[in-house]
Amino acid sequence: MLTVAIAATATVSLQISTADSAGAAGAYQLLGEGLDSCAAPTTTQMANFWNGTPYYYWGIYIGGNQRSCSQPNLTASWIKTVTTGSVNGVSMAWKLLPFWVGPQDPCERGFGSYISLNTATAFGQGTDEAASAYSEWVNTLGQSSDTPLDYDMEVSTGTITSSCLAAIKSFINGWVTQLHLYPPQKAGIYTSSCGGDLDQFAHIPNPPDFIDGANYSSGKSTSDMPCVSATHWTQQQRHKQYQGQHNETWNGTTISVDSRCANSWVYATYTVQNTTEGCR
Repeated sequence: MLTVAIAATATVSLQISTADSAGAAGAYQLLGEGLDSCAAPTTTQMANFWNGTPYYYWGIYIGGNQRSCSQPNLTASWIKTVTTGSVNGVSMAWKLLPFWVGPQDPCERGFGSYISLNTATAFGQGTDEAASAYSEWVNTLGQSSDTPLDYDMEVSTGTITSSCLAAIKSFINGWVTQLHLYPPQKAGIYTSSCGGDLDQFAHIPNPPDFIDGANYSSGKSTSDMPCVSATHWTQQQRHKQYQGQHNETWNGTTISVDSRCANSWVYATYTVQNTTEGCR
């Protein structure tokens, strides 16, 4: 675990970009930097991380039986406030990337729920998790059904066997298939770009609409995704987590976060294309 304190103030330029006019909340494409944290911060903390910072979006963990933190702040009201509201005079327009953390790689130890090695069963698990994630986002959190949903597949050992990889691919195929039954859902997968064999998901019957690769040695650029072919997911279909857990401080608020870049889908009210940040 990397812990680095980054002190900052509101002196940097805020979100210089080309943006479409605002519309209804849904899936829009973003080119720009963001952060994620296991637990959603308070709305005051979110305002402090918005005011004069280089960030556009926040990854939020909406559910799944392997989510490792409670979410006392994450409600429909919280989403409305951080995406279109204001706190302490700070008007926010955060874009969001919802994560779902359900059954994990059967080759990885330390989890409480696993994908079946039987590929037919794994496919069904994937459809079930997609249905649960959709219900949580739309019915519990009260959001638009037009949104990207990102499945969090954790990797620590980087030793996926062929049978485990086949199970994971079948699971994600079920995840994507089910989410595509709720048009126009965008289905994604987060995992290590190399250790998670991310490129393999380009070859399943229903490939993810976007990928979210963790790689901490290759910089911000989503185009530079080690172990992923440059010919896959080329139409603004990539997120990248380029730095692991560390502390950042903005406007007097410190939060433990991961750093990331988007050149892909987020839940927002308009498209932003910021070419100044190096995320392309």
